[in-house]
Amino acid sequence: MKKAYIFDMDGVIYDSEPIHARAKKQVLAEYGIDISAERLATFVGRSSRDFYGTMVEENPACGASWQELAKKKHDLYRKLLTEDRSIQAIPGVRELLERIKAAGYL
Repeated sequence: MKKAYIFDMDGVIYDSEPIHARAKKQVLAEYGIDISAERLATFVGRSSRDFYGTMVEENPACGASWQELAKKKHDLYRKLLTEDRSIQAIPGVRELLERIKAAGYL
């Protein structure tokens, strides 16, 4: 019987939330929407539709759809991931991956 480990990189292998927050704030700022870190934190783990839908509902003058904002954020997030060399694995992840590999899973 084959066994495998499956990991979702985002938030499991590395802490991606600061990059998500940075991208969200930057995209919203392009549309004249300012959001505090505290308010942004209330949306952690919620869908893009929920987050950007709320932002558009509260700021109709921004002139964008939630889908447009979500796509811009996604594109910016991917760009930031490739440029930000400060991203580190969550403590213990490297050791775990080494143990999994030594056990023959990789």
